[in-house]
Amino acid sequence: MKKADLKSYLCLSSTLFLLVGSFHLVRVIAHWEMMIDGLLIPEWVSLVAFGLTFSLAWAGFHWKKNS
Repeated sequence: MKKADLKSYLCLSSTLFLLVGSFHLVRVIAHWEMMIDGLLIPEWVSLVAFGLTFSLAWAGFHWKKNS
């Protein structure tokens, strides 16, 4: 993979992870309910998802900067 392609990929994927993580954080702050197939998803699931997605976004931006 070319260096420019790798940087583009890392930028795009990190931005998407940042966006998804932001939505999970807003869900917790605003106390929005989330139901999947009739099952109410607790807020702690979004806290875990927030931590995971922000970690992945940070790692992607870090790797982009250092590549």
